[in-house]
Amino acid sequence: ELQARLRTQIKHKRTYDRLRLSYEKNMTLAVTDALTGAYNRYYLEKNMPRLFDRSKTNKKPISVVMLDIDHFKKINDSYGHHVGDQVLQELTRRINASMRFFDMMVRMGGEEFALVMPETSYGAAMNAGERLRTAVTETPFIINDPKLEIPVTMSVGVAGSDDGQDTAEMLFRKADAALYEAKETGRNKVVGEKEV
Repeated sequence: ELQARLRTQIKHKRTYDRLRLSYEKNMTLAVTDALTGAYNRYYLEKNMPRLFDRSKTNKKPISVVMLDIDHFKKINDSYGHHVGDQVLQELTRRINASMRFFDMMVRMGGEEFALVMPETSYGAAMNAGERLRTAVTETPFIINDPKLEIPVTMSVGVAGSDDGQDTAEMLFRKADAALYEAKETGRNKVVGEKEV
């Protein structure tokens, strides 16, 4: 009888563990991009008000950096979408390696990403944008299947609120306009909101 009860409890425990793992995996998938592991727009929309409220209350700066791979369509057209996916994954790895643990990276869609940087002045965000651009462009992306080395460049737009008074929508609009300016004026560069 004791063995039967033990078997039943062990079976219940295994079932519970599987359910818990499944739940955790589904929660992660709900807020992250499945391909890159970056946060998704849903997560951004839920967390931006909190970040901006904290910045405003504490009178701390906050900045947004928009990133976009230059001529990404050419990579997909030349090598296929499976190679494009690997490029996006490598881009995410390089950005993660260059950012602080409390910065938030979000895949906005396609080859466009946003980096929300709490407690970061506009000037520091411009420096971070250049550091990220260099981390991406200075070394070709190594693709394993098929074996390729692909040079990748990236355009960057930066906006910052040094007093924490801008809204999230305003900052994203400014960063997006700066990114558009970077792409329109030659790509592979960092443009700040004040230059637009």
